[in-house]
Amino acid sequence: MPFASAYKLASHFVAHGHEFGAANEIEYERMADMFMSQPMHPDLYECIRLTGMGDRIRLDGAIGYYGVAYGTLTIRTFHTKTQYQIAHAGGPQGYVNRKCAEIR
Repeated sequence: MPFASAYKLASHFVAHGHEFGAANEIEYERMADMFMSQPMHPDLYECIRLTGMGDRIRLDGAIGYYGVAYGTLTIRTFHTKTQYQIAHAGGPQGYVNRKCAEIR
Protein backbone atom coordinates (compact mmCIF):
# COMPACT_ATOMS: atom_id res chain seq x y z
CA MET A 1 0.00 0.00 0.00
CA PRO A 2 2.16 2.87 -1.22
CA PHE A 3 1.72 6.62 -1.11
CA ALA A 4 0.31 8.06 -4.35
CA SER A 5 3.66 9.44 -5.51
CA ALA A 6 7.30 9.78 -4.50
CA TYR A 7 6.64 13.45 -3.75
CA LYS A 8 3.73 12.64 -1.39
CA LEU A 9 5.85 10.05 0.40
CA ALA A 10 8.77 12.45 0.75
CA SER A 11 6.64 15.35 2.00
CA HIS A 12 4.78 13.19 4.51
CA PHE A 13 8.05 11.66 5.73
CA VAL A 14 9.53 15.12 6.31
CA ALA A 15 6.39 16.25 8.15
CA HIS A 16 5.67 13.10 10.18
CA GLY A 17 8.50 10.57 10.00
CA HIS A 18 10.02 11.81 13.25
CA GLU A 19 6.75 11.04 15.08
CA PHE A 20 7.46 7.32 14.56
CA GLY A 21 11.24 7.39 14.76
CA ALA A 22 11.44 6.34 11.10
CA ALA A 23 15.00 6.51 9.78
CA ASN A 24 14.02 7.04 6.13
CA GLU A 25 11.10 7.18 3.69
CA ILE A 26 11.13 3.43 3.10
CA GLU A 27 10.79 2.67 6.81
CA TYR A 28 8.06 5.32 7.22
CA GLU A 29 6.05 3.89 4.30
CA ARG A 30 6.49 0.36 5.67
CA MET A 31 5.17 1.50 9.06
CA ALA A 32 2.18 3.20 7.41
CA ASP A 33 1.45 0.08 5.39
CA MET A 34 1.65 -2.14 8.47
CA PHE A 35 -0.70 0.17 10.37
CA MET A 36 -3.28 0.41 7.59
CA SER A 37 -3.25 -3.33 6.84
CA GLN A 38 -3.19 -4.77 10.38
CA PRO A 39 -6.24 -6.69 11.59
CA MET A 40 -8.75 -4.85 13.71
CA HIS A 41 -8.24 -5.00 17.50
CA PRO A 42 -10.03 -3.40 20.49
CA ASP A 43 -8.01 -0.13 20.36
CA LEU A 44 -8.29 0.28 16.56
CA TYR A 45 -11.17 2.36 15.20
CA GLU A 46 -12.04 2.54 11.51
CA CYS A 47 -14.63 4.00 9.18
CA ILE A 48 -15.17 4.60 5.49
CA ARG A 49 -15.90 8.18 4.45
CA LEU A 50 -18.93 8.09 2.19
CA THR A 51 -18.03 11.27 0.30
CA GLY A 52 -15.12 11.97 -2.01
CA MET A 53 -12.92 8.98 -2.72
CA GLY A 54 -14.28 6.74 0.03
CA ASP A 55 -11.32 7.22 2.34
CA ARG A 56 -10.67 4.49 4.91
CA ILE A 57 -9.78 6.23 8.17
CA ARG A 58 -8.05 4.47 11.07
CA LEU A 59 -7.06 5.56 14.56
CA ASP A 60 -5.36 3.54 17.26
CA GLY A 61 -6.87 5.13 20.35
CA ALA A 62 -4.19 3.75 22.68
CA ILE A 63 -1.09 5.01 20.87
CA GLY A 64 -2.54 7.77 18.68
CA TYR A 65 -1.50 6.43 15.27
CA TYR A 66 -3.75 7.85 12.57
CA GLY A 67 -3.91 6.94 8.89
CA VAL A 68 -6.03 7.51 5.83
CA ALA A 69 -6.03 5.44 2.64
CA TYR A 70 -8.13 5.61 -0.52
CA GLY A 71 -8.76 3.91 -3.84
CA THR A 72 -6.88 0.65 -4.13
CA LEU A 73 -5.50 1.27 -0.66
CA THR A 74 -3.17 4.13 -1.50
CA ILE A 75 -1.98 5.89 1.64
CA ARG A 76 -3.12 9.48 1.91
CA THR A 77 -1.53 10.24 5.30
CA PHE A 78 0.01 8.64 8.37
CA HIS A 79 0.79 10.56 11.55
CA THR A 80 -0.01 10.70 15.24
CA LYS A 81 -2.78 12.35 17.21
CA THR A 82 -2.35 13.45 20.81
CA GLN A 83 -4.53 12.06 23.56
CA TYR A 84 -5.85 15.63 23.98
CA GLN A 85 -6.95 15.77 20.32
CA ILE A 86 -8.62 12.38 20.64
CA ALA A 87 -10.36 13.22 23.93
CA HIS A 88 -11.43 16.67 22.67
CA ALA A 89 -13.26 14.96 19.77
CA GLY A 90 -15.18 12.64 22.10
CA GLY A 91 -12.69 9.78 22.36
CA PRO A 92 -11.37 7.46 19.64
CA GLN A 93 -14.78 6.58 18.19
CA GLY A 94 -15.85 10.23 18.25
CA TYR A 95 -12.64 11.29 16.51
CA VAL A 96 -13.06 8.74 13.74
CA ASN A 97 -16.75 9.60 13.35
CA ARG A 98 -15.91 13.30 12.96
CA LYS A 99 -13.29 12.57 10.33
CA CYS A 100 -15.69 10.34 8.42
CA ALA A 101 -18.33 13.06 8.44
CA GLU A 102 -15.99 15.58 6.80
CA ILE A 103 -16.78 16.31 3.18
CA ARG A 104 -13.75 15.82 0.95
